Amino acid sequence: MDDRSPDVALGVLLGFADRDGLDAAVRRMPELCAAALTASRVPLPELVDTAAASDHPAVTLALARLPYTPVPVRLRLARRGDARLAAALFRGSFPDGGSDLVREAVLGSADPADPHWFADDGLVASHLLGPGLDYRARVFEEWTDGAGPTLEYAPAIIDLVPALTTRLPTLRATAFRELAYAMIRPPEDYAAADTTGRTLRRLLAAGYIPASRSVAELSRAGGVEAQVAASLTEGPLDWAVVREHRALGRLDDRVLAFLAARADCPANLLDRLFDRSPWETLAVARRIPLDMFRRPGLRQYSDEWRSALRRHLESGALDARQVLAALTPAHEVAAALPQESPAVREALRAQAARLGGDPRAWRRLAYTGTAAQVTVVGAVDDAAGPTAAAEPEPTPEHPADWPSVDEERDRYPLLRALFPHLAPQHQNRVLEHLDVALLRALLADHRSGELHDLVIETRAGTAVAAEAACGRLTRASVARLLGLDDPRVNAALYTHADLTYAQRLRVLSGRDRTGRPGALPVADAVAAYLPTTRPKSPFSWASAAMVSGNPVAVRTGLRAYTPRTTALWARIVSALWESHGPGHVELLLDEFAPERTPAAQRWTRRPVSADSATIRRALHAPEGPAGFRATCAREHPPQLLVDAMAGSGPGSEQHNQVNFLMEWGPPSPADWAALAAARQAGRLTTSWNTTVLATHGAGLGHPAEVVEAALRPALAVVYRPLGALARDVYGDGFHIAARIPARAALLLYAHADADVAADGGATRCAVRDTLRDNPDAWAAAAALLPDFTGTLLELLETAERMTTRGATG
Repeated sequence: MDDRSPDVALGVLLGFADRDGLDAAVRRMPELCAAALTASRVPLPELVDTAAASDHPAVTLALARLPYTPVPVRLRLARRGDARLAAALFRGSFPDGGSDLVREAVLGSADPADPHWFADDGLVASHLLGPGLDYRARVFEEWTDGAGPTLEYAPAIIDLVPALTTRLPTLRATAFRELAYAMIRPPEDYAAADTTGRTLRRLLAAGYIPASRSVAELSRAGGVEAQVAASLTEGPLDWAVVREHRALGRLDDRVLAFLAARADCPANLLDRLFDRSPWETLAVARRIPLDMFRRPGLRQYSDEWRSALRRHLESGALDARQVLAALTPAHEVAAALPQESPAVREALRAQAARLGGDPRAWRRLAYTGTAAQVTVVGAVDDAAGPTAAAEPEPTPEHPADWPSVDEERDRYPLLRALFPHLAPQHQNRVLEHLDVALLRALLADHRSGELHDLVIETRAGTAVAAEAACGRLTRASVARLLGLDDPRVNAALYTHADLTYAQRLRVLSGRDRTGRPGALPVADAVAAYLPTTRPKSPFSWASAAMVSGNPVAVRTGLRAYTPRTTALWARIVSALWESHGPGHVELLLDEFAPERTPAAQRWTRRPVSADSATIRRALHAPEGPAGFRATCAREHPPQLLVDAMAGSGPGSEQHNQVNFLMEWGPPSPADWAALAAARQAGRLTTSWNTTVLATHGAGLGHPAEVVEAALRPALAVVYRPLGALARDVYGDGFHIAARIPARAALLLYAHADADVAADGGATRCAVRDTLRDNPDAWAAAAALLPDFTGTLLELLETAERMTTRGATG
């Protein structure tokens, strides 16, 4: 492909221009931008957001056709009132929150008589109210904030009806029927049916529904309309018409049950309801909630259904396992299981034996709180009376002691199958009581964000441990969990997740989103897990504990690892000083005295006397902790930095000392002179040394030309240490972006090869962010275009793929 083709130019521009440059590119080349959106060559969020501000028809139409266009962008497009645009919006699959788009499109027009929203009424109708689209009911649920079609939210629904019938003339004849379909879902307790009746009565009173429509007309299509009509009609029904429609198969069992609950219902309306084949009998039970059997006029049918089910079980036509799998807890019909029948008890015992012969595995099913599972447990248990809920099994002390996920799946096959069908309140009860083993099995089987959030909300610490054991804690999920600012989650993450240095420091210091220190109760977890969970990098987690400012964490870190540098002692003292005052520092010095540190003279060279007496005097100095910290950073001799770097490598003691020395203050001119002399003498030749000089030098205002010169000799081997250093020092590879000049970053990026994949793409991501955010990025890129255009575009696409894969785990 020609490196100077429009696609290449656009790719480079979109990848490396700043925001103003991107806006200009979309304005100058709208057709090319639309083509890029359609082909999804560069699906950057910045491009989507910038293109949404364009008025060019091709760009907006391309955005409307994208399946991943965010809902806010779709709403902005919907407000423009273009017929082709509206059609494209409706033609695409709606993401979560799509009902907001529908509402905006239906109700957002300034002129109710203006038909430009819907050039194709049938197209809009098929998306908004068409049969088979599950989000019809979700539209109303989301508009009422998840409360469903309750009376207090009825005005929001009523306001929609005239908009539908006004804007969509073809829907006028069917608006009521479709509205009823959307509002009536199989409810958990049938209380919603009465509320829906009141709401629809208001629609009738407002004149939105033809009052002349009879029950027979409504029930002609069968199903929900007859149920709604029965709840709406306060006078007597024409039961002869109802029987006729039942005989013709136009009314389903749920509608019949609702009609039979009326006080004036004929006694024989449900005759022979259960005189059917075994699976038809089971199907009836799935459609009629148990609460319906308890209504006046229906109790007689409960015994009839129990008898039919008992008959089919005893004859062998239905197996107990089939019954349990079919009767989901949401319907709560399994309380009618005839457990007094010897044949049924034997069938259930056989099922328990197939699960390993352990009745406790069945007893755990009682945690759903449903009659179905309680009955099953009672049938298996030899003890008389109701089954008591078993205590959760104790959690093993260490993940290595947990059984394998495959073993857990074998132990709990039935609950694994039932869990996705549980009502939310039952899922909560399950998660509150399950042991870690079953929790892990569920998380491994159902990899959904909703389950993840539900588990975190219900049992935060155990859930994080279980997910960590399943390998589910990706970098993205850890960042999202830390964003919850939940002390339970943070404590569990610290002990079970592979946090970066910055993330550990955030957890230990207890700082909230505003950066203010807080009281995070993780001390016990830190004290229990620090000595055992990070044996390969003791300094990484111990130093985070020491400099966190959390008194218990500081002491725990000091017991696990002895600091040997003055700069680290400065951070320990100043962090504790700033967060808890000088009194805690005094107590710390009583327990841990720097002068008793092994080999203190060897490493610190005592640039500042780091003994207890010096620190105690500094506690009363007017400058406070900042003055003490500045003194430690200012007075180290240049040779200390050179010696540390010369003998250092990633993860070494000298490595950390270099980081601290450079972080606490810019190297002085004497420092840079000593480093330059050491490098010229061949003492600083490794790629790690070069990377430290480049990244720290760039971040501390060192001239870009010097940094670039330092990078060039090590371009072939520098990428992996750069990514590792970014994570070790700054906590996240993206944070290093601001510390690399654009031209140096371009050189890194252009020369990168397959070895970069070893650091998980951190280097590429960091460099890409640098080039996108820095003002001089485009000028540097333009200067390099003759040599690197094709390479940069190829690497940009590679980085996008790596970033997407890393974000999804």
